Amino acid sequence: MADSFDEEKFEEIRQVAEQGDVAAQFILGRIYFKGKGVRRNLREAIQWFRKAAEQGQAEAQCHLGKIYYKGRGIKRDYDESLHWLRKAAEQGQAEAQAFLGRMYAKGYGVEQDFAEAFQWFQKAAEQDHPKSQLALSVMYQKGEGVQKDMDRARKWFFKGVRLGATPRPGKAYDL
Repeated sequence: MADSFDEEKFEEIRQVAEQGDVAAQFILGRIYFKGKGVRRNLREAIQWFRKAAEQGQAEAQCHLGKIYYKGRGIKRDYDESLHWLRKAAEQGQAEAQAFLGRMYAKGYGVEQDFAEAFQWFQKAAEQDHPKSQLALSVMYQKGEGVQKDMDRARKWFFKGVRLGATPRPGKAYDL
């Protein structure tokens, strides 16, 4: 949707979504999540994201996973978060891969596992996810989940910064 809200277009999207169209369901989820042209309604957003996620839509799965991870409009649930993030990450969704990396690096909902975190951050970093690139830099620098390697640490650090990530001391795995 453009900057101005088009109620007629919204109703078209809603009708198509109600007929099971996965793209329309995802769009409706985003509209309600952002409150663009309609009152922000997280329950409604979650409902539409879930419908799209259950049909395999990776972005909807990622959004749902992040909602459960952060406890937005719903009780925080790391198990549910992991479920949806993993589904999206396995389809190559970089943001979901980055969140899985963070969960393993921090031990949120899982046993802390730097090697597993490294694998997920690397997948996201290779897709130019800047914060994952900074996370890899730290992992190489500290030898967490991977052998220490200052050359690779510098490489990933500068790649992440060039793509817009802002280094935050002590917040290496925060997204």
